[in-house]
Amino acid sequence: MTREMLITDSTMRTARVEDGHLKLTLPNGEVVDFGVVVGETVTDAGIAAQIANPASQTATQLSATIAAQTERSTAQLDIDADVARVAAKFAPRGAGISLRRVGTTYSLRRAIGGGRYWRCDLPLISSAPGGFALHQIRDQMVELAAESVVFGDGSVASSGTWVTTTQAAAYGGQYTQASAAGAYKEHATPAGTTVVGMRTCDLSNAGLAVVTIDGDKTAATLLPTAQELVDMGLYPNTILVANGGTLEPTDRVYEGRQSNATVWDKVALFASDLTPGVHQVRVAVTGYFHTGDYPGLTGSTSSGARVYITGFVHGDDTMREGDAGVSLLPVANLMDTGSAWEYATNLKPEGAASSQFVGNIHGYEIEDSLAFFIDGAPVTPADATSTPADREAKIVRTSHLRHPETGSAVIADVVTTYTMDRRGLLVEAATSWRVNASVIAAYVMMPLNGATKVTGVPFTHGSLSGWAGGPIDLTALPDGYYGQSESSCAWVWDGTARGVYGAAIWVPDALRYTRGYATQEFLPNIQARPSSGPMTKVYIPRAYTTAPENVTPETVWEQAARYAVAYLPEGAHNSLSAF
Repeated sequence: MTREMLITDSTMRTARVEDGHLKLTLPNGEVVDFGVVVGETVTDAGIAAQIANPASQTATQLSATIAAQTERSTAQLDIDADVARVAAKFAPRGAGISLRRVGTTYSLRRAIGGGRYWRCDLPLISSAPGGFALHQIRDQMVELAAESVVFGDGSVASSGTWVTTTQAAAYGGQYTQASAAGAYKEHATPAGTTVVGMRTCDLSNAGLAVVTIDGDKTAATLLPTAQELVDMGLYPNTILVANGGTLEPTDRVYEGRQSNATVWDKVALFASDLTPGVHQVRVAVTGYFHTGDYPGLTGSTSSGARVYITGFVHGDDTMREGDAGVSLLPVANLMDTGSAWEYATNLKPEGAASSQFVGNIHGYEIEDSLAFFIDGAPVTPADATSTPADREAKIVRTSHLRHPETGSAVIADVVTTYTMDRRGLLVEAATSWRVNASVIAAYVMMPLNGATKVTGVPFTHGSLSGWAGGPIDLTALPDGYYGQSESSCAWVWDGTARGVYGAAIWVPDALRYTRGYATQEFLPNIQARPSSGPMTKVYIPRAYTTAPENVTPETVWEQAARYAVAYLPEGAHNSLSAF
């Protein structure tokens, strides 16, 4: 049996596997046999990148070099097998891809199951260094396709004294609030409901509510228990019945003050796996509020026990974007800070005194044009409108880079393509360099800072395809970089009992992109940043200070990274910790 592996250099040699042996024909006609190759044939341009001046090397030198790289490529096959298993966990669990425009912000969406959608926003940003306007990925979130009813709807019953106030930014244009223990609002859902929640406000005098579903105070499984809030130090144990309080340890509760800002319209999910049917959802005032900061959020103390309600939410797995009466409601924030799921490049052009990060969030990138495609056909998105796709929705941005020391001179032309398809978000960047420069840092990244659990920590665990140390518990680590390994893929997840979301990044041609993992002192990793945000950040680098990359006006970088978000109702930790 003969299989071929192309080694991409100036002579386009062909290495072949014949009868289990890797053989290479040199320019002089000599055939070099490199011995037994374990596993399948590898197709990989990254091997050639690790061979310096192959035409001048002897057969012995080439034998040693290629044999070493082939061993690495065979190991990469084992890693890729793990990646495939992880990718299966991120496979779509629902139908639906769309492109939406709201003003100057464009959004790419993909269904991820359970009536949920992953949304990537590309707003027009002009606040980056240099002051140039550029559409770029910023906010990442999960939305739920559901129906909402205002608190005054006929399906909502009330007990106790509630005070209503007009507020244009709130759902329905007003909110109602009560602070006396025992006061409640109760919503009777339509038939077939499997998902329930409420719309509320997060204000500085908001307190704790206890949530009951069909008379069961333990059924709101997406909320923490009273005991959990005690264990995390947010409340004293005196809120529990055993210590004179009114709450059982297993009661499910909603904490009304979870930020250090004012939020007029917030969606809180209570349960998402109910038996289809009519459900009675009650939200009752407890009279308790926390006087210390919410974990990780300075200035988030509460000064009152008010429970704010603007409406109730109900849904089922059949609801979709575009259905009559259905809205997409944000239910989990993945990333909303000044970072991006894109590329970062730090370089020093020839003649410049210093290096500088340029492009995307780092500024000095000027947008030339945007183009939009649905299933390959060009479209012009209408404002406040979603355009559905059968296969893919795509945004193509053309731009050019500058450096603060080179004035208006263009140092590179860039074409960035964002494609949302059934496999996730593919970000491709073709960079045509116009100058000689030394790149001292370059990487793809996936930052995450959205609060998906009660403590405000965004993602609690992570792992990488080349990391043999098992799941990394990010909550137990100080600021730093963890899991450094020769990895083409990394995934992170909310590992709490209620965690149902995970996110992954994968570089398809990692050996080529990383130049054979040239940055040995800064290999792919997951950064924990508990002191700033908190934030979790994945890096897959191609250049670093100890392994810079020089570019010339003839250099073209072609880079690709794929991202995916998963909704895992069986539990994110159970699904993603085994790889």
